[in-house]
Amino acid sequence: MAPQRRAVLDAWPIVRQAEGIEPADEAIRELWDPLSARRFAVSVVNLTEAWLGVAAHDGVAGAEALAIRLERAVDIDRGSEATAKAAAWIAHAYDVSLGGAYAAATAMGLEAELWTGDPQLLCEERIWNARDVRSESQRRENRVQAAQGLFVTGRRAGVLPGASTEQLAEIVRSHLFENPDRWLLREDEGPSPAS
Repeated sequence: MAPQRRAVLDAWPIVRQAEGIEPADEAIRELWDPLSARRFAVSVVNLTEAWLGVAAHDGVAGAEALAIRLERAVDIDRGSEATAKAAAWIAHAYDVSLGGAYAAATAMGLEAELWTGDPQLLCEERIWNARDVRSESQRRENRVQAAQGLFVTGRRAGVLPGASTEQLAEIVRSHLFENPDRWLLREDEGPSPAS
């Protein structure tokens, strides 16, 4: 039997599916298929975000029902100090929410693709692998919103300005894999320019 491919879900497609918005339910149809060759995971932070989003739309009973269904269908990643450190670096370096940063850090830690529709998690300079689950109309709407300044995407200006995207990825990965007990990177320890 071939090994299962991993994918990490952000809260975005889960909430959109609960709201009945396409194509999120199409994109995560595999989630509910017990014969799927893909194994999904969701961070406990993103499960919390999904619960809150569904509760706002369908009430607490709807949120509880979805949480129970998700807990049966996916691996809940409870996180670790290493994931928290990587998420902090991502939230510091990119214009993403803390929940988005946890989704990205979880995907990086599991060496998996992040499935999301959050345009801030789909920026071009990202250091995590991502699959865009938005419809074309949602993409167009997000481009208009970004042009109007309603949100920004990409790396924050001034955060390790001399570091390339690859160097930033190595810093975040070092927290996940190489030195998970290390919390701080002093400014004088920043990446050296590429040779």
